[in-house]
Amino acid sequence: MPIPKTRAELLDGMQTAYDKLQDDLARVDARTSKLICVDDWRIVDLLVVRTRWAEMVVEWIEAGRRGEVPETPAPGYKWKETPRLNRDIIAAAPKRRAWKATKEAFVASHDAVLEAVDGLSKRELERVGVFEWADKWPVLRWISISTTTGYVSARKYIRKVLREQER
Repeated sequence: MPIPKTRAELLDGMQTAYDKLQDDLARVDARTSKLICVDDWRIVDLLVVRTRWAEMVVEWIEAGRRGEVPETPAPGYKWKETPRLNRDIIAAAPKRRAWKATKEAFVASHDAVLEAVDGLSKRELERVGVFEWADKWPVLRWISISTTTGYVSARKYIRKVLREQER
C-alpha cells in the first residue's frame, strides 16, 4: 500500500481501510474475539494494539503542536522494539475487557485521528521537518502507518479466523 502524499489520499486510504475492517468486526462476536488470530494474540488483543497505535499518533501530533518532542514510539521503547511495545500494550489492557468496549475504544481512536488530521494545516501534515519527532518524514506518513497499514493487516488476520469459523 503506497504511502499517501496528500490529505485527500491519507483520508481516503484510512477511511477505506477502516470501513472494510469495521465490516469484518461486525461479524466478530464476544466469543470469536477470544480466538487466536496471529502469533499468540487474540482478535481482542489485536484491536487493543491497533487502538493504542492510533492513540499514540494523536499524542505525538498534540505534543508536536505544543512544541514538544515526544519519545517515539513510546517512552522507554526504540522503534526496533515495537514487538515488545505491542506485547506491553496487550499486558497493560484490562484482562477481562469486554468486546463491545474494545470496539468502542477503537472507533474513538479512529475518530480522534480524523479530528487530529482535520486540525493540521497542509504544511503541518505534508511537509517534512515541521515536527521534530517525525524526523525525515511528513506527519501524514506516520498517521498512515499507525492507522491505515494497521487496519489492513488487522483485517487480514481477522478474516482468516472468520474463514476458519465458517468451515
